[in-house]
Amino acid sequence: MGLSASQARFLMLTAQKSDTEFQVQQISHKRMLLANNSEVIQQKYTEKTNNQILSYRPYASSQYVPLTYEAFTSDASLSSYKLIDVNNKIVVADASEIKDPSKKDNYVIDENLLKREYFEDALKDRMYFIGALDENNKMVQKSIAGISNIAEVYDDSDDAAAKTEYDNEMTKIQNQDKKLELEIDRLETKHKAIETEIESVQSVIDKNVENGFATFG
Repeated sequence: MGLSASQARFLMLTAQKSDTEFQVQQISHKRMLLANNSEVIQQKYTEKTNNQILSYRPYASSQYVPLTYEAFTSDASLSSYKLIDVNNKIVVADASEIKDPSKKDNYVIDENLLKREYFEDALKDRMYFIGALDENNKMVQKSIAGISNIAEVYDDSDDAAAKTEYDNEMTKIQNQDKKLELEIDRLETKHKAIETEIESVQSVIDKNVENGFATFG
């Protein structure tokens, strides 16, 4: 191989080496994104399996069940409590719950209370409060911790579905990562082969230069 041909081959191999290194960088970046996604999935799974919901123990029962607005306003064990806002106005889901229309200014109507999660969030976020009459017949706020048959308990009703979702998503990520890993292995093998050939061509170039100097020396 002549000097010009060797130099052309050297340049082509150098370009291939740089391109291979760039591809490896791109794949490494994709693997990093997959790792970040897996952390998000794990966090999501942890939240779903460690979530707590407001629950209550119905009258004459030892088991806690999810607390809904319907239960709050109908269960005998909670009959002494009212849902109130920050101004101590009674909050109801429907105007039909106001027995005395002349006192409607003392009420707030919020139809969203019929949605369990909304009702729960409204209490947890302190948008609304549980109220009860004190010894002076005045409505006062009661803390959830101070009500014996209401508590936050772990909700395991969605754990099985969360586990299935977690396993499926993690399997997809692991399969994608395995493909990328194999591709990196292939590119690294190619990179080593290119480096070996570059060294060989560089050796030919060095010999051609050396012979050229010897000829004109």
